[in-house]
Amino acid sequence: MAVKCTLRVTSLKPYKYTARAAIERELQKIPGFTTFGQNKYLHLGSYQALMREIAKRTNRIKVDPSKYGVAVRYVPEED
Repeated sequence: MAVKCTLRVTSLKPYKYTARAAIERELQKIPGFTTFGQNKYLHLGSYQALMREIAKRTNRIKVDPSKYGVAVRYVPEED
């Protein structure tokens, strides 16, 4: 479900980085999602860890290093 949520929000701006806040807002729709406590970021502990896990599950999400941690963008399928 986290993959679908991330794809939904990032696909609105193909190839461009999507704000962390926008992605987290979409992830809030997942029951149990939280950004604090023991279970934060679906038990992965950080936004960066969650985004890297999502990127492993789909080739449409690219995670690049940034001075703030990671930058997330959507890359559409080639025709």
